[in-house]
Amino acid sequence: MLRRHREYRTKIHQIVDAGLFALGFFLAHWIRSHWTFSLNLGGWNLLGDPIRPFSEYLVLYLAILPMAPL
Repeated sequence: MLRRHREYRTKIHQIVDAGLFALGFFLAHWIRSHWTFSLNLGGWNLLGDPIRPFSEYLVLYLAILPMAPL
């Protein structure tokens, strides 16, 4: 009985970890798309390039998400 309870708890923790992983990537994209950063070094704009919409990254996001608990 305790072994089964521990397995359920482990699965729940893996799901929560995957959710936090996904949330971290989404927040990183949201922050980068809504706030503009620019670093000009000798005429090179390294961080000010526009970022693509999140929908273009969704396929990669869904491919990476199942691997997060591993």
